[in-house]
Amino acid sequence: MTLEFVTRLNGTESSGIADVSQIPPMIICLCGEENAKKIISAFIKSDKWDKLDKEISHYYLEEDDEGYDEDEEMDYNLCDIGETAAQAFGYL
Repeated sequence: MTLEFVTRLNGTESSGIADVSQIPPMIICLCGEENAKKIISAFIKSDKWDKLDKEISHYYLEEDDEGYDEDEEMDYNLCDIGETAAQAFGYL
């Protein structure tokens, strides 16, 4: 999804957010430019958190029916998880 603030939606005087990765662009909402910036920023942050959640979940063991398999040896530590998070937010 590629969200952008657009004006003259579908040949009208309306403005708002559209997904411009689709043809024709799909209108997400009608709003002014200031609100569009806030909404798009929230989508970007949400995508970052979702991606980080997926990356960090790989550090944890697979669950069986009774919980986590404690017999498997961990090949990570909390520093690895912290480093992954720091990289996701551009600190490293």
